[in-house]
Amino acid sequence: MTKQEIGAVLMKLRKEAGKSREEVAQSLGKSVKTVGHWETGHAQPDTNTLFLLCAMYGADLHTSFGLPESKKAPSLSDEAQKIAEDYDSLDAPGKSLVKVVIAEERKRFQAERERRLEKELWMDRGDEYGEHADPRVIPLYYTPAAAGYASPVFEEDFEYVEVGGTVPRQADFAVRISGDSMEPYIMDGATVYVNRDPMENGDVGIFYLDGDMLCKQYYKDENGHVRLLSLNRNRADADRFVHAGDDAVLSCFGRVILEHRPKLNIP
Repeated sequence: MTKQEIGAVLMKLRKEAGKSREEVAQSLGKSVKTVGHWETGHAQPDTNTLFLLCAMYGADLHTSFGLPESKKAPSLSDEAQKIAEDYDSLDAPGKSLVKVVIAEERKRFQAERERRLEKELWMDRGDEYGEHADPRVIPLYYTPAAAGYASPVFEEDFEYVEVGGTVPRQADFAVRISGDSMEPYIMDGATVYVNRDPMENGDVGIFYLDGDMLCKQYYKDENGHVRLLSLNRNRADADRFVHAGDDAVLSCFGRVILEHRPKLNIP
């Protein structure tokens, strides 16, 4: 669909829902002029906004804009039943980790789905990369779990920040850090940007360990033992060690994007 055709559909849906441009603008926190530009084809809302508009108008995004429907999954597969049984057999830390992984994967899947739909819309206009779309946004989580810890899961409070400028384009989410254990590379109160790149020794990452969220430098030795290190060696008390044979629940949620990889200082 062209930008003008998308705008015409948005105007039709709004009128059918009995809403004014002023009401829509107020609900979205946008100006009436912006809503008008969407409907006249002078601008294009991003996919997140299209989802919100369709929900506001009681319309289906795929049906309204002629996008192919996703195949519906079966109600509950044998594999899903087996996973549910395995979940019931876990202890509390194990169940907590499963919940964290599901929450993060649901966010990742939703983000990928929105990017795919946005690309389909823009490819219809001959703009494969959506260069004229609104800027991409990522969540910034700002509730720390404890001093030196970070919390990018568990539905914590967050806000959206636009990618670009000081926000790296490869970032998937951001976390505000509290505590001095990662100074001078990451200062108390600083915001770090995180992507899904694989972790290598020396990288700084966001980790889940037995119920805690931590921002630490990663090191795994040849025996499989893992050290999560504070860059501030005056705060070595905040280091964490995971023995290869431990029952500890450890998961990495992403690699912190830094200009240079900090030097490893193995105790």
